[in-house]
Amino acid sequence: MKSKLYSRLFPAILLAFCCLSCSKSAEFVHEPFLSFRSTSYTVSEDSSKLTIPVLLYNPTGGQINASIKATPDEEAPATEGEDFVISSPSGGLLTFSGTTSEQDIEIVFTGDKIGTRTGSLKFTLELESNTEGVVLGSFSTASVTIMDKDMEFNWFGTWSGVAKDSKTPPTEFDMELTIKDNGDGTVQVENLHGIFTAMGFTAAQGCNTFTGTLNEDETVLTLPKGQKFGIQADEENMLLDFTLENGIDLTLASYYDSENHDVIIEKQDDGTLIIPVPVHALGSRYYWNRMIAGTVLTYEQ
Repeated sequence: MKSKLYSRLFPAILLAFCCLSCSKSAEFVHEPFLSFRSTSYTVSEDSSKLTIPVLLYNPTGGQINASIKATPDEEAPATEGEDFVISSPSGGLLTFSGTTSEQDIEIVFTGDKIGTRTGSLKFTLELESNTEGVVLGSFSTASVTIMDKDMEFNWFGTWSGVAKDSKTPPTEFDMELTIKDNGDGTVQVENLHGIFTAMGFTAAQGCNTFTGTLNEDETVLTLPKGQKFGIQADEENMLLDFTLENGIDLTLASYYDSENHDVIIEKQDDGTLIIPVPVHALGSRYYWNRMIAGTVLTYEQ
């Protein structure tokens, strides 16, 4: 009789225990952190102001303070009070309260050096948390470049920028792209694909280099699609290397509107360059490492 009773009670007890266990929900605690939206900004010296957002993730509902510090670049310094002024926040102190998750830094440019060839000037903004328990995200600094409009524009040389992949949110990669005159009416572009450059696939290794032409008024550089990257993928698009057994050559294209297009680089009025289209590396299936459209490049030398 007892064995029958136990056999009936045991499943009921087990079921009740499972229900109690399942009714408990795990609690995940995410600490608040501060971050710039981007790590790089470029403006012309005749710009009036620049707005740079600072983001607070996982706000606590309480007051959170952060300070802003501006540091001139060592080689091409832009000086606070001379070349620019941080007009907001007052005293360089940001305050987040309640559920506020975004505050803006307002930078006003003096324009005092317009008409003088100074070259591009730079400074870096740095975030610092003044509230215990609030940390900094990976984008804790942001560089600002003030382009000199008085310098003669030159396509050829080294250009720097920030490439972004197609993830959500995108991952950023610092890149340096070099443009050279081939002397035969064509132009050579080295390290075009910033993501591949970050992976070690560089012009110095004999890859990531392409040939193109400038239009008549030298405002657009066109790189024809179909050029080889000097990198191979396997048939399943799972492996990448300079050469692979039965490897398939990756080729250059800008894929949008359901078609492959040439890659273009355009000159902008502020003296920067922009890659207004995505840059793809096409393989046997789909593509590798899409660099999204909108990469802005600043002249270095």
